[in-house]
Amino acid sequence: MNRYDIEITGKNLRQFLKNLHNMKIQFFKIEQTDKSLIICVNEEDYQKIKKIKTIYDIRVIKLYGPIKIKTFIKKYKLFLVLLLVNFL
Repeated sequence: MNRYDIEITGKNLRQFLKNLHNMKIQFFKIEQTDKSLIICVNEEDYQKIKKIKTIYDIRVIKLYGPIKIKTFIKKYKLFLVLLLVNFL
């Protein structure tokens, strides 16, 4: 199961959190800092949050699950191929 830690910044974060709760979005973890809110959601709920047009800045901080491995391979594909060729 893929999970995302996302950081939300903007004004009135409590109201945005209430709106997400009303949309039936599940949170696994919620942390509030001075100017941002960090929540952990699953992939389906992350897609719902991305579709919402808001004034809030939403940024992925950390990935969990198989999606983390996929993004790592995509990011370092050239390095991994060259490393493999080097060993051969």
